[in-house]
Amino acid sequence: MLKYRNLKPAATAASKRSCMFCIELTSLCNFSCSYCPSQWMTRDKKHISYRTAIRNLEAIATNKLDSTIGFHVMGEPMLYPRFDEILKYAGRLGLQTVLVTNGSLLTPPRTKKIAPYLNQIIISVNGNSASLHELRGCTLKYDNYMSRIRAAAAVLLEQQVIVTISYMSGSLPQADFICTKREQAAVLREWRRFSQQIEKPALSRKKNNLRSSFIGRLKKETAGECFALPGGLNVLFRPISPLWAGNPRPGHRSPQADPSRMCNFTPSILSNGKFVLCCGDFDGRMSIGNADTTSVHEILKQNHALIARIADINQRGLLFERTCTGCSPRTKACPSA
Repeated sequence: MLKYRNLKPAATAASKRSCMFCIELTSLCNFSCSYCPSQWMTRDKKHISYRTAIRNLEAIATNKLDSTIGFHVMGEPMLYPRFDEILKYAGRLGLQTVLVTNGSLLTPPRTKKIAPYLNQIIISVNGNSASLHELRGCTLKYDNYMSRIRAAAAVLLEQQVIVTISYMSGSLPQADFICTKREQAAVLREWRRFSQQIEKPALSRKKNNLRSSFIGRLKKETAGECFALPGGLNVLFRPISPLWAGNPRPGHRSPQADPSRMCNFTPSILSNGKFVLCCGDFDGRMSIGNADTTSVHEILKQNHALIARIADINQRGLLFERTCTGCSPRTKACPSA
């Protein structure tokens, strides 16, 4: 959990809602999902500087800012040219590693190569049908895609990696995803059957504790339902975020908006170096510094007053992030008001 040094005591309250510290290795993606907020992104799509990634991983580990590093925000992390090196280095620093991926690049050779350096992986399958898969603009056919996901999951589970298969729950203008308990049950039956068929070692007590902790965080941060299956396999049904529903568009409002789960307080370094306090701020509109030139530890120290204020607002479930104002009215407590 986050332990901000030299900050006012109120800032440490943010750790209760933090899921992990994130680094966006790239904002480029090999999918073009019709519902992805990347289409409203104004910043350039690029890879992060290797030097920036390494320097800030070291700052996070050395200053004990977090015990977990997530490769996530926008883009597909596995497209990053030196992804394997970064992943291995994070592990050498003693950080727990979490990869959020669409899974399309998890070929057997690549999966075996990265498995020893991964602690947890979230594979965003999103839909449970070929028609929903078509909305992702992927050249890989649905059946081939799911075969690749299952093969990768089997290898990862054998290596004691905690695997979460993530689905979207709810409706978008483009399509309905998983909207009923019956659909949810069918997906769970499919993955339970898969889990029973593959060979996997039993999780150690330490791994089980890690898994329970991570499931708790996933539920809190996504407001979703997460089901634990044998051997370290989880299935997550996460409600569709207002961001995915198009809320970044000026003047757009969504009845699905929930300010209390928009303020995740998940510090993130974007691929352009901007440092933001919420992974929902994918455009860097509320950046508090540049991690290309200043380490995240120094940025946090320089902004302790703002962080303490936001932590207090976040604990009360109020809106603070400018990106989110398209889906809920501003409050008097909002720093950007």
